[in-house]
Amino acid sequence: MTKEILVNTCQDFINSYFGKQGQIDFSHLTETKIIKFGIDEGFHGDDEKYRHIVIQGTDEKLEWHGNEKSNFNFFSKAFHIPENKHLGHNEKIKIHSGFFQAYRIGREMLLQLANCGKNIIVKGHSRGGAIATLLARDIQWHVDNVWKTNQHVILITGGSPMVYNSYGAKEFDQCWIESYRLVYCNDIVSRVPFFGYKHIGGLLQLGKPYLWIPIGLPYDHYPWKYLKAMKEYKGEF
Repeated sequence: MTKEILVNTCQDFINSYFGKQGQIDFSHLTETKIIKFGIDEGFHGDDEKYRHIVIQGTDEKLEWHGNEKSNFNFFSKAFHIPENKHLGHNEKIKIHSGFFQAYRIGREMLLQLANCGKNIIVKGHSRGGAIATLLARDIQWHVDNVWKTNQHVILITGGSPMVYNSYGAKEFDQCWIESYRLVYCNDIVSRVPFFGYKHIGGLLQLGKPYLWIPIGLPYDHYPWKYLKAMKEYKGEF
């Protein structure tokens, strides 16, 4: 993973809000197109090596209401994961019901976008990170080109809530998805749901979190803060 890709990803977090969360800059991509499904939206675009699929985070009160209504303490059964000689199938895997329902609306369209023969980077900020997590896992199992051409699937999220229970998170981390979870300081959204869930992927901490704030801070969630911190980041990837 390169810093350039991660900086461009944080810019894409901003781009996915289409001007509502900062200045748009698509200069690193070609042929960008908007995607919409249910109350969610985002865009996709290509560069020489990757197809980028970016899911927008929570932007309006309607979407926050949807997050709450889905109930952070309830699980939904995970979408079907086929039998696999390496991982098998674990009936104990559960995923967040609200994020699953949101993803299911756009699933067919999103999988078609991924079936392109190129390496894939799936990105999302906030709620978009949760949906992107489900998409990346689904691409690996259900897009033919991933198996036939050894397509590389990368997941990068920023300020994403947790999606899986402990069984699902363990299974995700055992699969062949290169995954990065960006968290800025004490971003509160990255700490929910508070009970019964577990994060996936490797943590890349941006900024210095305050240990005396256990719940988190809402103003650490803005995507422009992620971009600024990523540009200043000097650690390892």
